[in-house]
Amino acid sequence: IVFGELTKQSLAGIKDMTGREIAIFVPFIILTILFGVYPKPVLDMSAASVQQLVNNYNTAITAVKAAGRWFSNGIWSMTFAGYSLLPVLPELVLAVGAMALLMLGAFRGPQTTQLVTGMAVVLLAITGALIFWLPAGKLTTFGGSFIVDDYARFLKVLALLGSGVTLILSRSYLAEQAKIFEYAILVLLSTVGMMVLISSGDLIMLYLGLELMS
Repeated sequence: IVFGELTKQSLAGIKDMTGREIAIFVPFIILTILFGVYPKPVLDMSAASVQQLVNNYNTAITAVKAAGRWFSNGIWSMTFAGYSLLPVLPELVLAVGAMALLMLGAFRGPQTTQLVTGMAVVLLAITGALIFWLPAGKLTTFGGSFIVDDYARFLKVLALLGSGVTLILSRSYLAEQAKIFEYAILVLLSTVGMMVLISSGDLIMLYLGLELMS
């Protein structure tokens, strides 16, 4: 929009709005003013969704306040926002450990490459041990979106072994030549994505796994 005298010659070639553009913009302007003065029709259409969101929020807050750990059937059960975190415990440990190693490398610099890579291998081993520690049988959480069964355990162990071997084979090169501690972090986060992908029970979890893996 230009007010007053045109001083920039680069704007001289810009033409005014055509009749077609005015016909397109006028309804939008009218609707904007209408819904600004009387928004009830739009609010009524979204009322059910907003109420459901508020109910979910209240449920989550209640669950968070009551969340904790208790000993049941010989294992520690964990819940958060009404969902059991036990099936996803290996992924949580691996993700949190990766973030901790990332902070270590970011604060200490490239000289920690060998240390970060070695600790990443140890973290993969701990994650594998947690998979074997999970209760036998089929475990589900997040409304059936995340499933852990015997086949998923087998594939997760294979993914952890592959990542561990990759880090071990590249450890000397990373420490002596490349000095890139981020490589081990990327491998860990990609492994988290592979594990989520393996346990995905719907397209949303499948998408999250693919995004983490890539």
